[in-house]
Amino acid sequence: MGNVQRLCTRLANIIGADSQILNGTCVVFNRRTFRLTVDNVQVHDPLANFFTFEPTRKAGQTLNLGTVAVRDREITPFVNVIKRQGGIEVSAIGNNVILANPVLNNVYLQNVGNPITFARKVRNALDVLPQVAKLEPPKPTRAFQLLCNRFSQIIGGSPFISFSTTCVSIRSRSLTTTIQGEPTESIIAIPSIFRFESPKNGIALNGGTIGVLEREVNTLLQAVRRQGGLKFSTLDRRFLFQDPQIVTLDFINKGNPLVFARKVARIFSALGSR
Repeated sequence: MGNVQRLCTRLANIIGADSQILNGTCVVFNRRTFRLTVDNVQVHDPLANFFTFEPTRKAGQTLNLGTVAVRDREITPFVNVIKRQGGIEVSAIGNNVILANPVLNNVYLQNVGNPITFARKVRNALDVLPQVAKLEPPKPTRAFQLLCNRFSQIIGGSPFISFSTTCVSIRSRSLTTTIQGEPTESIIAIPSIFRFESPKNGIALNGGTIGVLEREVNTLLQAVRRQGGLKFSTLDRRFLFQDPQIVTLDFINKGNPLVFARKVARIFSALGSR
C-alpha cells in the first residue's frame, strides 16, 4: 500500500492535483474554477476532473482513465494536445450535465501504459485550459457534515465533502468489467456517485450518476421514472473496448436531499443487490 500511495502522490503532483486511495485504486482529482450553474443553481462538483490508475497484468503498466470538464470552445484545443502526443485514446466526449450554463462537456481518456507518461501527457493537455486548480480544503459546518453523513447512510455509500457546500456519496456496485482486457473497478468506469449542493431552507440541487450493464438499462429507466421529479440525461457509453459495456445515466432534481437519497436507495433496490 505504501508504494501505491507514493506513486499516487507523485502522479497527483505531476498533474497538479490531489489524490486519494479508494478501494485500493489511486484516484487523482482537480477542478475547473469558472462559474457554473445547473438549473439556475451555482454548483462545483461537475467541474471536477478525475483520473484513476489501476494495476494490470503487464509489468510497469497501469490502466489509466480520466474525465476532464471542458466548455464547448475548449474541446478542440484540449483534444488536439492529447492526440498530438499519441498513446491516449479519447474514448468519448459527452454533454452529461443537463441544464448547465455554460454548456459543460466531459472528455473521457483511456490507455494501458506507464502511469507517469500518462500523467505528463494529461498535464500538457490541461495546461492549455484556463482555470484549473486543486480543490480547496472544505470547511463544512457541523450541521452540513451531519446532513452529508445521513444522506450517504440512506444511499448506502461512503460520504465525501469535496467543497464546503458539496456532499458526495460513492456507493460501489459489485459489477465486473474490463477495459482493453484489464479488470477495472474505477469510479469513472463504473460510476455510482450521488451528491447535493448548496442547500437552502432544506432544498438543494441533487444529482446522481450511475452505471449499469446493458441488460439493466430498462430496469434503471423504469426505476428512475417511477420516483418522479428526476430530470435525466441520455444514456451514454464512455469507454472503448469495455466488456461487458457499462451504460451511464445522469439525473438531477431540486428538493430535500434526504428525500432524493431515499429515491436513490429505491433505484438500487430495483436493480438488486449489486
